Amino acid sequence: MKKKVVSEVLPLTALRFFLASWIVYFHLCVVIPSMSGAQKPGASPWLNTVFCAYVAVSVFFVLSGFVLALNYPLHQSWNSADRKRFFVARFSRIYPVYVLGLAAVAQLIVANSLAQHSKAILLRRIGSGLLNLAMVQSWIPQASITWNGPGWSLSDEAFFYLCFPVLGSLFFRISTIRKVILAFTGLWALVLLPALLSLAAHVSGYSDVPATARPDFPFAWFVGFNPLLNLPVFLSGIVACRCFLIINQSGRLKGKGYLLYLPSFALLFTLTSFGSRIPYPLMHNGLTLPASFGIILGLSIGDRYLCALLSNPVLVFLGKASYAEYLLHFPIRAAFEALGASWTTLDQIAYFVAVLAISAVVFHFYEEPLQRKLRRLLSPNRSTVAPSAVMDPNA
Repeated sequence: MKKKVVSEVLPLTALRFFLASWIVYFHLCVVIPSMSGAQKPGASPWLNTVFCAYVAVSVFFVLSGFVLALNYPLHQSWNSADRKRFFVARFSRIYPVYVLGLAAVAQLIVANSLAQHSKAILLRRIGSGLLNLAMVQSWIPQASITWNGPGWSLSDEAFFYLCFPVLGSLFFRISTIRKVILAFTGLWALVLLPALLSLAAHVSGYSDVPATARPDFPFAWFVGFNPLLNLPVFLSGIVACRCFLIINQSGRLKGKGYLLYLPSFALLFTLTSFGSRIPYPLMHNGLTLPASFGIILGLSIGDRYLCALLSNPVLVFLGKASYAEYLLHFPIRAAFEALGASWTTLDQIAYFVAVLAISAVVFHFYEEPLQRKLRRLLSPNRSTVAPSAVMDPNA
């Protein structure tokens, strides 16, 4: 397998920073009592949008599929060495920071368990910790958001990577815009189906909950976090990549990405601003997928406006460090709370500065160097190692 040589789509890299920061702010607002009004009907559009930040994870999934399809030769057949090289590259990319996030919360979890003087609680949390280490927690609803909560999406990503060589090649055969539309419509219907069935069945405590609330029982975790149910979102990214390549080859929309990303951003923020009036199952499972598709496609096509702004080196660097931002903000928030933060405006500013600073340091001095070392050590054939991915699809 020879890796594609693809120029980095800088706006997509920078986009990751804004998506991660949206999620960080959402998770902060969850613990601020004065923000609780956002979970009630009639809340301000701004607060509704804040409390619907979980839709950013769907954008990450689409982005992951898009970037992988853009960088790996899905038009070729892969042998066992090709697949191993791909999995090594993915493991070395996501696991170092992922396990660092688990280590950062481990002391807090163990201390809390011991304080409850219950062996059963301690054993249960150790068990869920092992599931998290193996990146399979999302398959078990009760374990999906244990330990470092945002890690559930990486459990899903690990499954997506397993599917990518086979399913990716199937969707990469799409050759026309008409087939792109048909494939995307089918995937959108698949990801919406569990939510629609839940609404039809009137599942109490789930289908009757607004999108700005957080259902807290296993059925909601199963529908929201299960890797198989989220797979169509990832595959939509591969379809978006094929659409991009078809459009790019025709040259019809060159420099006019705003025709796609402007209405898509408008759709995304309109839907989230009405989050307190939209059922949680729809918002969490697929309602915003067309917006995610259009945003990524539009930014990849490019223009002289927003895309030029997002190509700023500072934003690109923050985008590269956003994976650490996403996975480490939970333990950093816990550290602030342990130090007595009351979440005044000053506390919030200090928290965000700390998150960004720590993420930048982790990215530069830990994530990148360790990624290179792991690839060298684990490569099935070190003398013919494929070049590392030009783009970094994970968040």
